[in-house]
Amino acid sequence: MNLFKISLKGILSILSLAIFATFIACEDGDRTGKNVTSGDPGLPQYTVTCEVDGTTFDSKQSHATIIGKTVKEEAKVKANDKVFKGTEIVFKAIPKDGYECDYNSWTGTAKSTDTKKPRESKKVTATGDITVGINTTKLSDTKYNVTFDKPANGKLSASTPAGTPVVSGTPKDGTKEITEVNSGTTVTFKATPDKGYKVSSWSVGGVTQTGTEKTFDYKVTGAVTVAVTFVQE
Repeated sequence: MNLFKISLKGILSILSLAIFATFIACEDGDRTGKNVTSGDPGLPQYTVTCEVDGTTFDSKQSHATIIGKTVKEEAKVKANDKVFKGTEIVFKAIPKDGYECDYNSWTGTAKSTDTKKPRESKKVTATGDITVGINTTKLSDTKYNVTFDKPANGKLSASTPAGTPVVSGTPKDGTKEITEVNSGTTVTFKATPDKGYKVSSWSVGGVTQTGTEKTFDYKVTGAVTVAVTFVQE
């Protein structure tokens, strides 16, 4: 009988591993044909297809990533997922380093209708199989340094649209940190004020910029130094 005894702790361990494995699979997008939404099983289900530069998305070859999130449940939606009829999804295109997305060129179900106001994201309602596409442009191979000092009374960080950390100084070993970016890259700077402080101003090359938000986007076209100033609230 002892051979068939399984402790509660053992069962919980097995379940934990199963849940962890499922989570990893979802993050990797390895879930072809899975419905990521909840709804009436009798409703039609539609497949999501993503395209980059007119070709079916490939995580290794494509120059951008398209990822969606349902409006109601905030469930992640990736290529080959299925959703129920009527599901509202907001898709976002994220370029890889060295490329930029042409947000005027959304194609398929989410094709652009307003070319005067390009948007990084597109909202789609599932009324049939969904195809979402974006085109990209290769940026210049010329790279420029991005520098910024540690501000008083807070912190300052920076990253590319792909999420690659941009640092001022020497990158840490074993990380993806970079100190220079391709010309044309829009770098996002994030200010984190200490408790009791707020953003007073941003400056580029010593020239004060408009806005006091906690984030600041700057399109790099040459070596640049960005700074943020904090003041007491």
